[in-house]
Amino acid sequence: MLRVIISLLPIKYGARTTLLSQRWRPLWNSDPLDLIDTHELCHGYRKSLDAFFKILGSHLGPTKGLRMGKFCSNSKDRAKLDDCFRSPALDQLEELTFDDGHMRSLPMSALRLAPTLRGAKFRNCHFPPLNDAPALILPRLKHLELVAVCLSKGDMERLLHGCTTLEYLRLQVINGLSTFHITSMTLRTIYVCCWCGRKTSQKVDHGMVIQDTPALERLLVVDQEGPTRINVISAPKLTVVGYSSDKYPELVTGSTPMFVRLSFRK
Repeated sequence: MLRVIISLLPIKYGARTTLLSQRWRPLWNSDPLDLIDTHELCHGYRKSLDAFFKILGSHLGPTKGLRMGKFCSNSKDRAKLDDCFRSPALDQLEELTFDDGHMRSLPMSALRLAPTLRGAKFRNCHFPPLNDAPALILPRLKHLELVAVCLSKGDMERLLHGCTTLEYLRLQVINGLSTFHITSMTLRTIYVCCWCGRKTSQKVDHGMVIQDTPALERLLVVDQEGPTRINVISAPKLTVVGYSSDKYPELVTGSTPMFVRLSFRK
């Protein structure tokens, strides 16, 4: 019971329990950890950055959740970040939020966490080339958000192919992506906002082909910068299609173009 109570406390209060009794110290040190950084990990927060890695390195128990704020760093800190993702404390990680802040590459070592993740949010980063890595399988991932992320069509399709139990997908400000296909036996909701982040003089077809999604129920497109064309080939359970802008993409079901605008509540 005492272990449960300590696990519910914020980190700074949970750590202080080690001062109350010597017998309590093993409880905190071995308790499942949710490590959340709410500050930008930049040069002005050097002490915060050092404390972040010290906690992760010294904690004896598993880490269930890891949320890293904007990581404005130099090359030395990037090496430390790579070591962080290799830490045994993350072997059972279930929730990951990573925000680089300066559109640099997500460390390849982060992909080793794939087998245990249930929820993942990636922001402001380049995804490492997935064709250079072993087949990426995320067997437990239910919730995936990609915001201001740069990755290719092939890498997007490889990533989604490995998410064998995915139910929710959010795509927002995706760079480097052309028309791609979605095939998922479990996906129930697709949320799309501000499809392409880079403005160019050349007209590029930024479309989405929902090829085989037997469980898909909701397709929500927010903002007029969504994909130019959405082709729904097979989604027999799709009952909610929502657009929140006067300018919306062409929606094609099978071979028939449709222009649909429905309001929806968040």
